[in-house]
Amino acid sequence: MQSENFFQILKNKIDQDLKFLQIREKALSEKDLITFIKQIKRLLKRTNVKIIINGSIDLAYKYELDGVHLNSIQLYELENFPNDLLVGVSCHSKKDLEVAEEKNADYVVLGPVKKTLSHPNGEFMGWNKFKNLAEKSNLPVYAIGGMKKNDIALSFENGAIGIASQRDFWNF
Repeated sequence: MQSENFFQILKNKIDQDLKFLQIREKALSEKDLITFIKQIKRLLKRTNVKIIINGSIDLAYKYELDGVHLNSIQLYELENFPNDLLVGVSCHSKKDLEVAEEKNADYVVLGPVKKTLSHPNGEFMGWNKFKNLAEKSNLPVYAIGGMKKNDIALSFENGAIGIASQRDFWNF
């Protein structure tokens, strides 16, 4: 997505009451990522939107972001989660959810619920397994994996508080 187009769409999402934005730009160089973080912070400065960075506690602190989102490997590698950041975790199993609870995560994304473009041959859990896991968790759970706008209501019916969407979000 072209930068100018991205920021215009993001402004529209802010007007539509966006709550969280996760910076998950794995393909950017470190220099470009830092520039991007600064642009996002400037745009969101006078809003209530929480800025979460994917995978880097150090960047969350350095740029005074609201939180960090950890992958399932980091879930097990980190002995303790930071207390002064929002901490989200990607979970794929009952055990992942239990560990996230033990370490006091603030929220989790659980999935993949459906097939995804990024992992077309990967396994997915479907809504039945998702519901079984989400309803047993004491943490707020977002559904992830192939989510589209029409999955929002379905996610609520299956124990989620919403969805996480990497691609389709920009089309809502």
